[in-house]
Amino acid sequence: MILYLFLTALTLLLTKWYFERKKKFQILADYGYNVPPINFIAGNLHQIAKDDIGTMEDWMERYGEEIGEKGGKIMGWYRGPNPALWTSSPELLKEVFIKDAESFIDRPMLDRSDNIPHLINMKGKEWKRARSALAPTFTAAKLKKMSGIMGSTVKTMLELLENKIDEGGVIDCNEVFQRLTLDTIGQCALAMNVNCQRDPDDKFLKMVRASLDRQIDTTVIVASCFPLVENIIAWIFSKRGRKHTNQVIIEKCREVLHARQANPPKIAPVDALQLCMEAAGKNKLLSEDEIVAHEFIFILAGYETTAAALNFTSYLLAKNPDIQDKLQEEIDRHFPDDSVPCVYDNVADLEYLDMVLCESMRVYPPIPLHIGRWASKEKTICGKTIPQGTGVLAATWVLHHNEKFWPDPWKFDPERFAPQNRDKIIEMTYMPFGEGPRNCIGRRFALMEAKMCLVEFFRRYRLDTCHKTPDPLPVRNKGLTLSVVGDELWLRASRR
Repeated sequence: MILYLFLTALTLLLTKWYFERKKKFQILADYGYNVPPINFIAGNLHQIAKDDIGTMEDWMERYGEEIGEKGGKIMGWYRGPNPALWTSSPELLKEVFIKDAESFIDRPMLDRSDNIPHLINMKGKEWKRARSALAPTFTAAKLKKMSGIMGSTVKTMLELLENKIDEGGVIDCNEVFQRLTLDTIGQCALAMNVNCQRDPDDKFLKMVRASLDRQIDTTVIVASCFPLVENIIAWIFSKRGRKHTNQVIIEKCREVLHARQANPPKIAPVDALQLCMEAAGKNKLLSEDEIVAHEFIFILAGYETTAAALNFTSYLLAKNPDIQDKLQEEIDRHFPDDSVPCVYDNVADLEYLDMVLCESMRVYPPIPLHIGRWASKEKTICGKTIPQGTGVLAATWVLHHNEKFWPDPWKFDPERFAPQNRDKIIEMTYMPFGEGPRNCIGRRFALMEAKMCLVEFFRRYRLDTCHKTPDPLPVRNKGLTLSVVGDELWLRASRR
């Protein structure tokens, strides 16, 4: 009898689950969106997991519907049973990210059970409070003070490169720049000497890489497919995998915070931790957990994306020696000898360098897929109604390579970003850092670090392709960040 009642209850629950899920998978079609064939368990997640960039390009071509007057498209898909939209419409993106940002203030989360209280995860009023408290951390005045730290880590990189050049000059730019950016963010975030540039087996580097390599792991996929049990899945995997690695890094950040609080330095260091502590202030605008969480996300976000921008910029300059020559001419004019320091103000004056970096991030956007917002209410934009609870994601990769917006989109042409040409760029067709009130808070920090590195490198060396340089360059979206397939990019560096 008990078994009979159990089986009856289970049957009723499964039947209820089946029809509710079936109804969810009908939402986007009911609102008039084209959607690829759906798997009842994964939605479209299983297709995206195989090759998200290639899948997005294919889907936008096959299922994308023209929207707006400027030539963009929109289409629907499902992340498990959760509806999402990909769009390359500048008009729609401007409404979502800027004009009606209040209705789209939160980010669609990869893992909703991930409750680390940092800016990417925080919502609504909590996000506004934290963003307001943290904004002074990245002012020009604070960045100028941090530029000295950046200069020291770049100097370490150059010292190590000298040995490589003596051995033939063939270097793995991916490895060089990842070690540089982690060293920099470790010191700028926590005043922590990571030593990852000199130590090939640095434990902190391994932990950060492990965390980023698993950003879309089993917990994300299973929890996306079965939202009702996402917290159970998170608990099961809390002692291993990405969640465990993240927690280890967070506790390391907490140790540094406690040490700073127990023994305040006589001269306050200029790092993000100190600035967060000052931002929290006597009124405790940020809790201890929030301070630690933001140090954690500064490390992860400031490490791989900046390294990716440097990696791809180096590749494009090696493939285009005429552009590299022009960049070096500008660097030589501003930095004729070693007596001229490479600091915040000097780097900011390099117009062509800015053009090169902007164009590099157009061709190879560091975050090609996961820049989005979540609809807190139903909204109609450009004649299309967006259902409440739908994630709206910029199809950044497609947007940056659309011939309607960027003629000959695969040509590396920094002149697109020349001052006289910038007004020709259609708003919201270039968004490597997102847009609107929830754009990347560390944008200026990342650009300053990248520019200082490029100046110091190219005032001394030039880059060329070598026998190990792939052509064309195979890329993939690794978790959140664009990377070279195989995580290696070999180029030849030589002294000028």
